[in-house]
Amino acid sequence: MAAGEATRIRGPDARTTFLGAAAGALGLFGAIAAAMLTGVVAGWDRTVFGSLYSGDSDWPLGPTPGQGSALLQEIVPALYWLADTRKLVLAIAAVAVLLAARRRFRAAAFYLGCVAAAGASVLLKPLFERSSPFPATSEFSFPSGHAMLSMSMVAGLVLLALGRPWLWPVAVAGALLVGAVAVAVVADGGHWPSDVAAGWTLALAWALALRGLAGDPLAGGGR
Repeated sequence: MAAGEATRIRGPDARTTFLGAAAGALGLFGAIAAAMLTGVVAGWDRTVFGSLYSGDSDWPLGPTPGQGSALLQEIVPALYWLADTRKLVLAIAAVAVLLAARRRFRAAAFYLGCVAAAGASVLLKPLFERSSPFPATSEFSFPSGHAMLSMSMVAGLVLLALGRPWLWPVAVAGALLVGAVAVAVVADGGHWPSDVAAGWTLALAWALALRGLAGDPLAGGGR
């Protein structure tokens, strides 16, 4: 079998795999959203939030052991620093500039396209109108924009790294970043854990669909 024939066979298979995975992630988002719309906070949501919330005020829905965790209190300031939107946007810009400087223009466009998914949270929050764990806050919480932003920037990099030597370092560092942002946005009392899970699944669905439709942006030089 010629190399070109093998490529043509693998291409549709890869596209189907990515689009199928995107549909699965979207289905998970739908399930989380449907559960949230019942208006009942799931037990796991309450438990995880209560374990991570590290604010100074008491949570009206129950105890928050996170307030008494010395380790959590030590690391939360660093997590807040990592979760700062300006720092995340600067990191995204740095990746895009680096790709463009290396003349990987298709890869840069793909990466920015993945990150663009985070903007959907601004449109979706008023539709779902979910109050944060502290209803006194003025903003809706579902889905988490920070979770979408961190997951989309990491997913975009991981999808670019597929099949390349730098995949695992990117995946491990990305997982740590996504986890840090998730803990930070729950610990500050602004999001339920399910807000974060919804943001993750929606960002993944978009990135996977984009990868399925665009193919490998680095193939053939990626220009």
